[in-house]
Amino acid sequence: MDISNRQFIDVAEIAEKELGAEFEEEKSGDDHSNKLIKWENKHLVPLLDIVKVRAEPGKIITFLGHTPSWIDAALNCTVRPNLACLRIPPPIDLWADIPTPQIGQTNKDGHVSFEITEREDKICMRLIVETDSGLFTDYESKWLYRLVLPEIPQHRHLLIRGNAPNFIPAAVTRGYADWCKSVSLRFHLEKFYTCAVSNSSDRKIGDLEPCLEVCDE
Repeated sequence: MDISNRQFIDVAEIAEKELGAEFEEEKSGDDHSNKLIKWENKHLVPLLDIVKVRAEPGKIITFLGHTPSWIDAALNCTVRPNLACLRIPPPIDLWADIPTPQIGQTNKDGHVSFEITEREDKICMRLIVETDSGLFTDYESKWLYRLVLPEIPQHRHLLIRGNAPNFIPAAVTRGYADWCKSVSLRFHLEKFYTCAVSNSSDRKIGDLEPCLEVCDE
């Protein structure tokens, strides 16, 4: 990876040293444990404020640290118009620059399908990763550049979930960032969606949205 035009920002270090975040242990299959930041929605706004100040114009902002999808999506949109890059930790273990997908007629080239449910002013979108193996961990980051997002009604609150590498919901969020009233994401089996992007006075970044029954796994 060419690092000449990249700026690296360690969000885990910011969380530990500047936000006072706590740690939690995550056990792996080999009886080892990893010490990870215990991310909470209260960390999101101050983290974004710090990143906005430090991000250098024109650089590819490359984020380090094990983070939930709603933080990655928010970071990705906060540094616009800069390109953002996320590192996906093992077992995927790759770097992915995040494009801004177009909205239009979807195709299979992006290897993601979209299951959409509407309720009042909310749209729930489930991302379904399509690989030959059936494993989302086999998704190739180059497919992001072929991804086209479905056209959904504008000015709604979008809720995103699905078993996918974080760079997929990050790209989807970036694509809809100016299309929707807000974009919130649910990471794995969390009981809430966390707002990552907002263009509305009735939804703030970091706000929690309870899972809707119709949207649940």
